[in-house]
Amino acid sequence: VQLVGAMVSLGRTSSASRTSSASRERRASEARPESFRGKGCRGKFCRCLWHFLQQPPSRSTLYLRCYTRGPQVVCALFVAVTVLILGGGVYSQSSGPTEVVVSYRAGDTTKSFSLLEDLTGTVQIHYEIPGVLLNNKDYVSSKDQDSVYTFFSSVSCSNADTLAWATLRRGSDSSFINRLTAAGTGLTPCGLVNLALFTDSYALERQNSTAWEAVSIDSSNVAWSRDQYSFEKVYEDQGTVYLANERASWLPPEWLEHWKVWQRTPPGQTVRNLWGVVEGGLAKGNYRINFLENSPIWEEWGVPERRLILTGNPSWLGNIGAMQTLAGAMFVFGSCELILLISLVVLVFVLKIQPVVSDPDPSPPPPAAQMAPAQMALASQRQREVVHSMRV
Repeated sequence: VQLVGAMVSLGRTSSASRTSSASRERRASEARPESFRGKGCRGKFCRCLWHFLQQPPSRSTLYLRCYTRGPQVVCALFVAVTVLILGGGVYSQSSGPTEVVVSYRAGDTTKSFSLLEDLTGTVQIHYEIPGVLLNNKDYVSSKDQDSVYTFFSSVSCSNADTLAWATLRRGSDSSFINRLTAAGTGLTPCGLVNLALFTDSYALERQNSTAWEAVSIDSSNVAWSRDQYSFEKVYEDQGTVYLANERASWLPPEWLEHWKVWQRTPPGQTVRNLWGVVEGGLAKGNYRINFLENSPIWEEWGVPERRLILTGNPSWLGNIGAMQTLAGAMFVFGSCELILLISLVVLVFVLKIQPVVSDPDPSPPPPAAQMAPAQMALASQRQREVVHSMRV
């Protein structure tokens, strides 16, 4: 009797399990779109695909709570405080470096200056050319295709590919033209970017008790470290610089690092590139710069002056002007966010201004007795969403 009772009980349990399983399968089938039913689309992947294609309304309203008063006040306060703190940090960093600016023009052979304090760390020497339009598209795209990788852009040497064009555009710079003529390779690499290559060179001296003492400037590693991959088409072999396809170039080997720096055209109208570094810093005293080469072409191209900038204790954030500009932008943004926060607090918490939200469905709902259970559940969910939306 006990054995028969156990078998009957087991059969009922199996029957109930099959009924429950069939019920779940029926509900899952009804939840799937018509195109998925009866085609073996089951499991988590099918549910994820259906939700992605149909985009059903979410049953959770947690994500809408981010737009309520409390989270918005906390978010505005966090952004304002964070940006103001970062701006203060950047501005404090701008007081670290020390810059000495030496201006010169065509025809200058030497310039003297004095350091009132020591320039510590590695002293960086930049040249700066103000008021030039080197961010023009025609100029930027005028490069030799055998010297740079073009990726998705195109380059061309139109009207800047021969010695005749170089003479026409830069004929007053006799040192540059003589270098092209002596090399016998023509304008290789060609293009306006290479035709306008900055060729000025300098020597730095310090005055001691008896005479002027030379200060070593290292220009062997002024390009970016990854430029060896960006410009691997250009290489040096036995004192000669070659381009791709074994094209000999007029570039001297000692100019190769400066050429790589010059290939990165500036986004603005001021060029500021690294020319060399002085290891160990510079002690205070009297110094002078000897111009080994001073091209006169820049005054003809409308540049009023060129500048040589010596920077002691340089920062990884950039030069002083860049850091002060970034800090100013952060102060402005943080102040605007703080003003919006104060306005939000005053309007919502002090004046207690409430938004007016109209009922999206002003018609009265049908009586509950005339509604099916599914319709009643849907109407209840919509009512909860309307109430929550009005609260938000």
